[in-house]
Amino acid sequence: MQRIICLTVFLMNSVTSLQAQGQWVWPNDTSTAREKVAMYDDYMKAGQLAESVLPLQWLLTHAPDLNPSIYINGIKIYEGLAATTEHDSLRSHYQQRVIDLIDTRQAIFGETKGNKIRKAYYGYKFWSRTGDKHAQVHQWFLEAHHATNGDIGDHMIPAMMHMICKTQTPEASFTWYLRFVQQIDAVRLPQLNRIAFSCLDWSCEAVALLWEQRSRA
Repeated sequence: MQRIICLTVFLMNSVTSLQAQGQWVWPNDTSTAREKVAMYDDYMKAGQLAESVLPLQWLLTHAPDLNPSIYINGIKIYEGLAATTEHDSLRSHYQQRVIDLIDTRQAIFGETKGNKIRKAYYGYKFWSRTGDKHAQVHQWFLEAHHATNGDIGDHMIPAMMHMICKTQTPEASFTWYLRFVQQIDAVRLPQLNRIAFSCLDWSCEAVALLWEQRSRA
């Protein structure tokens, strides 16, 4: 009996702690939803990420507008699973789930700027070394850049420069580099320079040609 009481108190405290993150919209089956929230949160905190998937998925299916935290934590869960699995197909599945959760969170809760940046960040983290994904990741960076009026954050600029170099012409890459070098902070400038210098021809003849092409644009 004492164990049951302790478990009940623990579950109530877990849900109360999560509720403090913001307004919650509980479905008709509130008792089950509260139980699922407590279950996935408990599993996640214990590092049992695979076990947390089923209660999380119940919430995503039956209470998709419950609270942004189910997407925030869902991303952590699937990111962790992607990092630990040894199976390529499962890793790809988990990585795609992260992107899907970001899209769904934006569709339900808005927060366009933050979610566009998250999508570009995770796209780069997952697929910067995967050639067939470079064009898609580059597009996500462009969307984030547009949504933030160019203020994507200094920590994102080197990654965006990398994707530009992988997908765009030398002239376009050079133009973006000149733009970024004006806004990036001094701490991250060397990283930006390393990326730009590794993907562009910086001989005097090449730079002169790029300047000439840029002045004609």
